[in-house]
Amino acid sequence: KLDQSKPKSFKTYSRFGRDPEVYFWTIDHVLYGLARAAANTTNVIRVWSAGCAGGEEPYSLAIAWSAVLAERFPSVKLEIIATDVDDASLRRAKAGVFDVHAVANLPVEWVASCFQLLDDGRYELAEEIRGSVSFDKGTFYDGLRSLLPLPQLSGDRPLKLIHLSLL
Repeated sequence: KLDQSKPKSFKTYSRFGRDPEVYFWTIDHVLYGLARAAANTTNVIRVWSAGCAGGEEPYSLAIAWSAVLAERFPSVKLEIIATDVDDASLRRAKAGVFDVHAVANLPVEWVASCFQLLDDGRYELAEEIRGSVSFDKGTFYDGLRSLLPLPQLSGDRPLKLIHLSLL
């Protein structure tokens, strides 16, 4: 039986494109490949970002989609479902406001097109990007139970990628 107890506190250290080599490889190979396949089938890519913390990882996918792939695959829609167990992290993720360190690994032109610089030096993510990610409270275990049997999430909409804070 899995231990489902909640730690007393969470420490999250994240940023957009946290590991640039992995991030850009994922865009060029995984996300691009899923987009090509979806363009010929369902026209939808569904991603579950488990343990999303403050939202940097799922938003990293949404930013990449907007900046690189959306124009190349106009018929394909990227749907990102992000879950975490920590209410404070989910509130921070939904607010979409990040410090300068969080955006440091993104290309400057992506920051300029996807964020607004606030008076206090933080960056607010564009509403279009924030709206492309759905946040919900849940554990990885809860998510897997709702997904089984894989790869279906619900009905005829196949789940294509489970994202575990790699980006």
